[in-house]
Amino acid sequence: MRLAELLDSVSSRLVPDYLPAPALAAPACLEEVVGQAWRDWRAAQHYFDAVSEPGLVDHAIYLVQAAEHRYDYLLKQAKARKAPA
Repeated sequence: MRLAELLDSVSSRLVPDYLPAPALAAPACLEEVVGQAWRDWRAAQHYFDAVSEPGLVDHAIYLVQAAEHRYDYLLKQAKARKAPA
């Protein structure tokens, strides 16, 4: 896979289409979204490990941080929905 293809793949996963709130209401769907967010975070980390150009390193750092924040947010949402009322 060429670097440009890898970059497109990672960035397209990190900026998915907006999921409206009703789509996240089902626990199974939220679990899938959390799982995908974790895979995206790992992909961003692998991308960071693979780049060496200064501009791409900065981009990779941004992608890792964005993916990590997204994963943390979704994980907190999932835990909050599973917590007993």
